[in-house]
Amino acid sequence: MSIVTPRVPKTETRGRCIALYPGAFRPPHMAHYAAVQNLLAQPSIDEVVVIIANRCRVIPGTTQALDADVARKVWEIYLDGIDRVRVEIAPHNAVVHALEYFSKVKVEDSLVFCLGETDLEDGDDRFRTLEELSAQTGIHAEVLSAHTGSLPIRATTLRAALAQGDDQQKEFFSALPSHLTRIQQETIWTISQQGMREIGEIFQEKIRLLLDTIPLGSIQELRTTSVGKMDPVFCAQFTNWRRLFLKYAGDTVGTGIFGKRFSPKPRRRLATERRALKWLRTHLSSNVEIPEVVYFEKKTWTLALSEVGQNGTSLRDNLQKGIFNPTIAGKASQFLAECHTISHPVPPLWGDAEADHQHWKKMLARSTTEFTSKEFSQDVRNNLTTLMLASEEASESRFINLDFQPKNILIGKGNIGVIDFEMSSNFGDPAYDLGSFLGHYVYWILASSTDTSWQKAIHSALHAYQHAVGNLWERINLRVVAFIGTMLLNILAREDRSFNRDLADRVMQAGTFLLAQGINQQGEPGQILCETISCYSN
Repeated sequence: MSIVTPRVPKTETRGRCIALYPGAFRPPHMAHYAAVQNLLAQPSIDEVVVIIANRCRVIPGTTQALDADVARKVWEIYLDGIDRVRVEIAPHNAVVHALEYFSKVKVEDSLVFCLGETDLEDGDDRFRTLEELSAQTGIHAEVLSAHTGSLPIRATTLRAALAQGDDQQKEFFSALPSHLTRIQQETIWTISQQGMREIGEIFQEKIRLLLDTIPLGSIQELRTTSVGKMDPVFCAQFTNWRRLFLKYAGDTVGTGIFGKRFSPKPRRRLATERRALKWLRTHLSSNVEIPEVVYFEKKTWTLALSEVGQNGTSLRDNLQKGIFNPTIAGKASQFLAECHTISHPVPPLWGDAEADHQHWKKMLARSTTEFTSKEFSQDVRNNLTTLMLASEEASESRFINLDFQPKNILIGKGNIGVIDFEMSSNFGDPAYDLGSFLGHYVYWILASSTDTSWQKAIHSALHAYQHAVGNLWERINLRVVAFIGTMLLNILAREDRSFNRDLADRVMQAGTFLLAQGINQQGEPGQILCETISCYSN
């Protein structure tokens, strides 16, 4: 497939023809090099510009990545002694940078945009504005295929080889251009190995540069709030003592993948959180503190939020210590209830109504039928399917948080704050939120409690929510029980922590029992929950 716009001569003198080859090139391999050679062989092409995307690419199975400078250094080795080729690093997106050449060249010039054969066959639409730009400027433009079909090499495979170390050198070298010497191959291996950096470190550098360009104040310190994560949150301390928390998704490819440990943050989650917070701050009357959106920039996918719960601690930290404060439990569940019962219609948070519906279904499936353990009986699997179907049928238009758990609840002086609204939707089942919240509570009771102090906290949470939602409670209460059980099974199957055998057995038994009780609609929720915890706690 190619797009060709007829040339409209403005002068009798033929202009220059510039071929633009955008990509990530992490690292560049023999197929990339072959594409450049193919372009240079075209008699009509005067110059080739390799444009490197300034978005890092993840090393599979790690929290490390390669940044643009690795690609630049490798290309310099490939192109040593070759004329008519230069390399540029795009500020952000390589295709956007390539399209900006319409404003850089003369009207008598022409542009050739090079894409891989597979991308073109799959209907890649990154150059969808090409015809329009060509018509506006009168500059001839076309899209050409990079003829590399006989070289089925993927940069992802090379990055995986880097992660596995020296044993994979031979495979790595076999994917490099054949004209390289052994010394050049080893140099490229060293450049790539030394270029493997923690993704949080790379992001931090980019955020620091961004902060220098926007009017938020003079920055004193920038640090990550968590180490070893693919989507770290950064805390920026300014000289006026103001603190902001920044999220960054400018280096992710596409929309990212939910639920994958080694996948960067999907970009749309930041836009969703921005919409959710703006809407809640307009319509929520609760005195619970939530972040204010201070800055959002779509070009770099950066979101800056105000500080919540200054100098406070997370509810999860308290639960880990066996502190089950009934006042905090009541305030948290009351906040959730108020979110669920706001009378104003909730706008789509993922772009449109269908996108919100699909997001909710994905999250529901991920927590029910799409996770598993070899220890799950067929009855457990059947009950998870039944819960998913029942929850889908009961879903409705409301504000649903979808990530309401103790780690996102901060305890300040006399009040609480809630953070992390990236998963929110305008459609779903309120039982999911409350079940998720209380499921984490129950886990920490089973893991850390040595007395009955938890009982007041559980009763306070249930009473506060029930009182605030009124008749809604009767429609969701037993699904809440089922979701509490489901969350216990999720924690057991997914959390990256070492469970001792005794705790694992008790969590499994409690989760299986609560799931079944909710599905079979047996008993009163508060009584079921307390009796189950008493039965399976230490």
